[in-house]
Amino acid sequence: MADLTGMAEMAETAVWRSLLTGVGSLLAVLAAVMGLMAWIYRREGVDTVLFREAIAPPSSDISEISDAYGKGCDAFGRDRYRAAVAAFETAVAETPTLPEAYHNLGLSLANLRDDTTATAALVQAGELYLERGDRQGSALVRRHLSAILARKQARENRQASGT
Repeated sequence: MADLTGMAEMAETAVWRSLLTGVGSLLAVLAAVMGLMAWIYRREGVDTVLFREAIAPPSSDISEISDAYGKGCDAFGRDRYRAAVAAFETAVAETPTLPEAYHNLGLSLANLRDDTTATAALVQAGELYLERGDRQGSALVRRHLSAILARKQARENRQASGT
């Protein structure tokens, strides 16, 4: 009987050892996958976020600025670009002649890699800047459009080369 008890304990120990080895292996694989995902996320972030700062509204038009514009700038500053897009879309609807609202909408969309819609918003911003006689704002829009185009070309070159 003592022999059977000893064998049962040995079998139980072997099962536990096997179970712990399996769990340890699973945890090691999960850690490796999480590390890989973090590396990919950081790498994508370099390519995705082109613009780090929202465009400030002109001080002369501050009374026309909606609360949505401020919420959009706040969300943009916290890298919450989907929330920024929603807020800037509201700001554009409330103050359709404010180029900075379109400009920030375009920057937010570009940071989400929606380059087509971003370009449309930035073109609208550029037109409104010119109507206001703001050559600096228009020039900044051109630089931002160029950055979007450069990112698109770099992405296409990477895809063509297979990297």
